[in-house]
Amino acid sequence: QEKLADQLGLPRASLANYLRILKLSRKAQQLILAGKISFAVAKVLLIEKSSLQQTQLAKYFAKHKTGVREAEKLITASLQSQGKGKKGSKKGSLVLKSWQAQALKKLENRYGIKSQLKFQKKGGELSLRFFSEKDLRHIMGLLLK
Repeated sequence: QEKLADQLGLPRASLANYLRILKLSRKAQQLILAGKISFAVAKVLLIEKSSLQQTQLAKYFAKHKTGVREAEKLITASLQSQGKGKKGSKKGSLVLKSWQAQALKKLENRYGIKSQLKFQKKGGELSLRFFSEKDLRHIMGLLLK
Protein backbone atom coordinates (compact mmCIF):
# COMPACT_ATOMS: atom_id res chain seq x y z
CA GLN A 1 0.00 0.00 0.00
CA GLU A 2 2.81 2.39 0.83
CA LYS A 3 4.48 2.01 -2.58
CA LEU A 4 1.19 2.36 -4.43
CA ALA A 5 0.24 5.42 -2.35
CA ASP A 6 3.59 7.02 -3.25
CA GLN A 7 3.04 6.28 -6.95
CA LEU A 8 -0.44 7.79 -6.81
CA GLY A 9 0.69 10.76 -4.76
CA LEU A 10 -1.69 9.94 -1.91
CA PRO A 11 -1.10 9.50 1.79
CA ARG A 12 -1.12 5.80 2.69
CA ALA A 13 -4.09 6.31 5.04
CA SER A 14 -6.16 7.79 2.21
CA LEU A 15 -5.40 4.86 -0.06
CA ALA A 16 -6.29 2.45 2.75
CA ASN A 17 -9.64 4.21 3.21
CA TYR A 18 -10.40 4.04 -0.53
CA LEU A 19 -9.67 0.32 -0.48
CA ARG A 20 -11.89 -0.17 2.58
CA ILE A 21 -14.78 1.59 0.79
CA LEU A 22 -14.61 -1.12 -1.88
CA LYS A 23 -15.88 -3.54 0.79
CA LEU A 24 -19.23 -1.70 0.94
CA SER A 25 -22.30 -2.92 -0.94
CA ARG A 26 -22.59 -1.88 -4.60
CA LYS A 27 -25.57 0.38 -3.87
CA ALA A 28 -23.67 2.15 -1.09
CA GLN A 29 -20.73 2.69 -3.48
CA GLN A 30 -23.12 4.08 -6.11
CA LEU A 31 -24.54 6.56 -3.60
CA ILE A 32 -21.01 7.71 -2.75
CA LEU A 33 -20.15 8.21 -6.43
CA ALA A 34 -23.42 10.09 -6.98
CA GLY A 35 -22.54 12.41 -4.10
CA LYS A 36 -25.62 11.34 -2.11
CA ILE A 37 -23.55 10.31 0.92
CA SER A 38 -20.17 11.62 1.97
CA PHE A 39 -16.96 9.63 2.09
CA ALA A 40 -16.92 10.11 5.88
CA VAL A 41 -20.44 8.64 6.20
CA ALA A 42 -19.37 5.79 3.93
CA LYS A 43 -16.50 4.96 6.27
CA VAL A 44 -18.99 4.81 9.14
CA LEU A 45 -21.10 2.35 7.12
CA LEU A 46 -18.18 -0.07 7.36
CA ILE A 47 -19.14 -0.64 11.00
CA GLU A 48 -22.11 -2.62 9.65
CA LYS A 49 -20.93 -5.96 8.24
CA SER A 50 -24.08 -7.02 6.36
CA SER A 51 -24.19 -5.69 2.78
CA LEU A 52 -28.00 -5.70 2.89
CA GLN A 53 -27.93 -3.52 6.02
CA GLN A 54 -25.24 -1.31 4.48
CA THR A 55 -27.51 -0.73 1.48
CA GLN A 56 -30.54 0.07 3.65
CA LEU A 57 -28.52 2.43 5.83
CA ALA A 58 -26.90 4.12 2.83
CA LYS A 59 -30.33 4.76 1.30
CA TYR A 60 -31.62 6.11 4.61
CA PHE A 61 -28.58 8.36 5.04
CA ALA A 62 -28.90 9.65 1.48
CA LYS A 63 -32.63 10.33 1.84
CA HIS A 64 -32.24 12.12 5.17
CA LYS A 65 -28.92 13.82 4.33
CA THR A 66 -27.41 12.32 7.44
CA GLY A 67 -24.07 13.67 8.63
CA VAL A 68 -21.20 11.53 9.86
CA ARG A 69 -21.85 12.02 13.58
CA GLU A 70 -25.54 11.23 13.28
CA ALA A 71 -24.78 8.19 11.10
CA GLU A 72 -22.31 6.92 13.65
CA LYS A 73 -24.81 7.42 16.48
CA LEU A 74 -27.57 5.59 14.62
CA ILE A 75 -25.40 2.62 13.65
CA THR A 76 -23.75 2.31 17.05
CA ALA A 77 -27.03 2.67 18.96
CA SER A 78 -28.66 0.12 16.70
CA LEU A 79 -25.88 -2.42 17.13
CA GLN A 80 -25.76 -1.88 20.89
CA SER A 81 -29.52 -2.14 21.23
CA GLN A 82 -29.32 -5.50 19.50
CA GLY A 83 -26.52 -6.65 21.80
CA LYS A 84 -23.98 -6.40 19.02
CA GLY A 85 -21.92 -3.45 20.13
CA LYS A 86 -18.18 -3.47 20.60
CA LYS A 87 -18.31 -6.70 22.58
CA GLY A 88 -19.60 -8.45 19.43
CA SER A 89 -21.29 -11.29 21.26
CA LYS A 90 -23.77 -12.03 18.47
CA LYS A 91 -23.22 -12.57 14.76
CA GLY A 92 -24.95 -10.59 12.02
CA SER A 93 -26.82 -7.42 12.80
CA LEU A 94 -30.16 -5.71 12.68
CA VAL A 95 -30.64 -2.00 12.43
CA LEU A 96 -33.38 0.12 13.83
CA LYS A 97 -36.42 0.33 11.62
CA SER A 98 -36.72 3.65 9.85
CA TRP A 99 -39.54 4.90 12.08
CA GLN A 100 -37.61 3.94 15.21
CA ALA A 101 -34.48 5.79 14.13
CA GLN A 102 -36.58 8.82 13.15
CA ALA A 103 -38.35 8.81 16.51
CA LEU A 104 -35.06 8.71 18.43
CA LYS A 105 -33.71 11.50 16.23
CA LYS A 106 -36.85 13.60 16.88
CA LEU A 107 -36.58 13.11 20.63
CA GLU A 108 -33.05 14.43 20.53
CA ASN A 109 -33.58 17.25 18.03
CA ARG A 110 -36.97 18.51 19.18
CA TYR A 111 -36.76 17.96 22.91
CA GLY A 112 -33.03 17.58 23.59
CA ILE A 113 -33.59 14.11 25.02
CA LYS A 114 -30.99 11.44 24.38
CA SER A 115 -32.63 8.05 24.08
CA GLN A 116 -31.79 4.45 23.33
CA LEU A 117 -33.75 1.35 22.39
CA LYS A 118 -32.80 -2.08 23.71
CA PHE A 119 -34.54 -5.15 22.35
CA GLN A 120 -35.06 -8.39 24.22
CA LYS A 121 -36.62 -11.71 23.26
CA LYS A 122 -40.03 -10.26 24.03
CA GLY A 123 -40.42 -6.52 23.98
CA GLY A 124 -37.64 -4.23 24.99
CA GLU A 125 -36.68 -1.08 26.79
CA LEU A 126 -36.71 2.60 25.89
CA SER A 127 -34.16 4.60 27.90
CA LEU A 128 -34.38 8.36 28.21
CA ARG A 129 -31.21 9.99 29.48
CA PHE A 130 -31.22 13.09 31.64
CA PHE A 131 -28.38 15.11 33.12
CA SER A 132 -30.05 17.07 35.88
CA GLU A 133 -33.22 17.24 37.93
CA LYS A 134 -34.41 19.99 35.61
CA ASP A 135 -33.98 17.64 32.62
CA LEU A 136 -35.89 14.91 34.46
CA ARG A 137 -38.75 17.29 35.26
CA HIS A 138 -38.84 18.34 31.59
CA ILE A 139 -39.05 14.72 30.41
CA MET A 140 -41.68 13.81 33.00
CA GLY A 141 -43.71 16.86 32.02
CA LEU A 142 -43.67 15.78 28.37
CA LEU A 143 -44.65 12.21 29.24
CA LEU A 144 -47.47 13.21 31.59
CA LYS A 145 -49.15 15.70 29.24
